[in-house]
This record gives sequence, structure tokens and C-alpha cells, in this order.
Amino acid sequence: MGSLQAAYSEDKGSRLTMEDVAVISHKAGTSTTAGCRLSFFAIFDGHGGASVARYAADHLHGCIMAAGLQQEAERLAAAAAAAATAPAAAAPAAAAGDSPGAAQPAAQIKQCRAALAEGFRELDRRVLEQCAAAGWQDGCTAVVAYVVGDAVLVANVGDARCVLARQPQAAAAAPQGEQGRWRAPLKAITLTREHKAIFPQERQRIEKAGSFVSGDGRLAGRIEVSRAFGDRPFKRQGMTAVPDIQAFQLSSRDAFLLLACDGFWGVFSPQDAVDYARRELGLGKGVKQTCNRLIYEAIRERKCKDNCTVMLVAFGC
Repeated sequence: MGSLQAAYSEDKGSRLTMEDVAVISHKAGTSTTAGCRLSFFAIFDGHGGASVARYAADHLHGCIMAAGLQQEAERLAAAAAAAATAPAAAAPAAAAGDSPGAAQPAAQIKQCRAALAEGFRELDRRVLEQCAAAGWQDGCTAVVAYVVGDAVLVANVGDARCVLARQPQAAAAAPQGEQGRWRAPLKAITLTREHKAIFPQERQRIEKAGSFVSGDGRLAGRIEVSRAFGDRPFKRQGMTAVPDIQAFQLSSRDAFLLLACDGFWGVFSPQDAVDYARRELGLGKGVKQTCNRLIYEAIRERKCKDNCTVMLVAFGC
């Protein structure tokens, strides 16, 4: 699906400190996974401090790799190497879907999803140990996107979101080229689910854990989000770091991902953000410039007061 371009921009808004942490790693694998594209993108939105967000930014990817993503990437790298040296006569069978590679997407996604889930669990275990040892009381929400081969996996806890910009079927014949590809309309598809105590599914889970949601929608009357890393005081009251995970195979219709913290989504709807980014890219702005413009619009024009971070991952560049 071509190369990737990614960048992010941030502003602390009117807050005294910046508690968001962003990570971009285009080559997130190791020497043994060099034959498989493996890229990692994430935003960690801290609350009550930045200690947990910084720790998560430093360690989540390692936890996920150790949980099985390393092994899956090695398998894909080996498959890619084998395909590159396979006799030409094998091509018809592969095209017909008779080769083991034909089942690769479903198996690949299943293994990668399991690695993400286990990696989140292991990171939170380590975070809670750090919280106990260092006296941290803070926590962080997170949104993470992996590109593994031609698969995209998105995981989140809390209210940070990821949105996919996809070309509708009807616009499949849109003009191409550096700027022409941005003329066609793009549909915003939200890939994450917000985890707030006020939502019925989360409220039910919290109440089953023996805690409560206050009238203003706060877990134990204290905190709005119901899933996060850290937040040690709330972990026995229904707070969890179990992520929601979405996965899909990239297609030529997929233009870019937008990852952002809740401050950004408080002033931009998903479709509004996709339209704004598409216009900037269509004007010849680069990925970094587009992120800068999105943050300027959020903070200066739309008056976001919170920490604000947005990341753009463009496909096929």
C-alpha cells in the first residue's frame, strides 16, 4: 500500500502543564522483522500528572512485542522473503487463493489482536507496580495504531480517539497525483469506542465491580473515564485497562488516520476533522503542516482549553 508519512502537533492550551505524550515509530520492529512493515503510532493523554503517560509511552510497545507481535512480524517477514524467491509457476495458485498466504489476513489479525490485548494488560500491571513504589496517583488514556504489513490495528482505553479517512466507493475514480488525490470527499470512520462511566455498558461493568457512577457521570463520584492505565486508587472500583481493538486490511481507498486526545475531539467532530485535514493536504500542505493547522484551529479559533494533541498518519505517500 505504499509508504507512510506521519507527524503530530501539540499545545498545552490554557493548562499549566502538558500531560500528553505522543509516539511515532516508523520502524518499530527488530532486525528479525525487517521484511515486514511494522509501524507504531500512539497518543497517551495523562490526567492528574504525566508520570503514567510517560511510562506508558516508553514501555507499551515493548510489552506488545513481547506478548506476540514480535513473533507474528517475524512470521510475516519470513513469508514475504519466501514469496520473493518463489518460482513464477507458483503465481497462479497464489492468485487463486490456494496458498497458505491466502489465509494470512485473518490469522495475522487474530494474532496481532491477542498481542495488543495482552500487551495492554502487562503494561498496566507494571504501571501499578510503579504507582505503588513511587506514589503515583495519576493515570492516562491511550489510543494506539499499528500498521503490520497491510493490516491496521487500533486499540484504545478512555476517551482518546482514532478516525479513519476513507474514500467512498462512488469516488473511487477520483483524480490522483500529489494534490489531486485530496479532491475527492473522504468519509470519517471512528475506529475507537469511548470509555466513560456515564455510558450504560461501562456503568453496568462498574456496578458489577461493586462501585457506583454518580449523577454527573463520574466513577465513584471522582473521574469521568472508566478505562485507563494507572489510576491506582480506582482499580478496585471498576477502572480497567482492557482495550477495545479494531482491525482491518488497508485498501487503496484508505487515505489517512487521525489520532487525537479528548481535548481535540471536544472541538472537532470526526467528519469535521477529516474535512479540515483533507483541505489542508489538498492545498499542498505537508503532514506536519496539516497537524500544525489542526492544532491552531482547535486552540486559537475554537478555544480548546485542554491539552491538545493530534497525529496524522497518511497512507500511500
